[in-house]
Amino acid sequence: MKFLDTNILVYAHDDADLMKSQTASELILNLAQAGTGVLSTQVLGEFFQVVTGKLAQPLTPTDAGEVLRGYEVFRVVQIDVPMIHAAVAVVAHHGISYYDALIVAAAARAGCSILYSEDLNPGQKYLGVTVTNPFH
Repeated sequence: MKFLDTNILVYAHDDADLMKSQTASELILNLAQAGTGVLSTQVLGEFFQVVTGKLAQPLTPTDAGEVLRGYEVFRVVQIDVPMIHAAVAVVAHHGISYYDALIVAAAARAGCSILYSEDLNPGQKYLGVTVTNPFH
């Protein structure tokens, strides 16, 4: 299983960097077709927030909601209290931000071997999950 961080989803819907947009779109499609992609409720919420408010050409809330429905093909991990405690432990041990640590904890909970992200150090392992930057 492979976990997608928020930035991967955002790039797929942002035309500001066409190379990243294409790479992200292809990755998302490949994982959807293989049935190996995983997201979390946190990722879906962050995606909505970014694409409706922070892009140069933001999506409408209605359009963003339609995109979110499309992401229901992925396994979605629910954030819960034990996962929050796991994230706190990752912060204490690795010094990364809490929200990045919560992404790591969700990926670990889902049994993912790979976390696709550009926010964390490529090759770094957290809770048995290896970070990969698909844009390198």
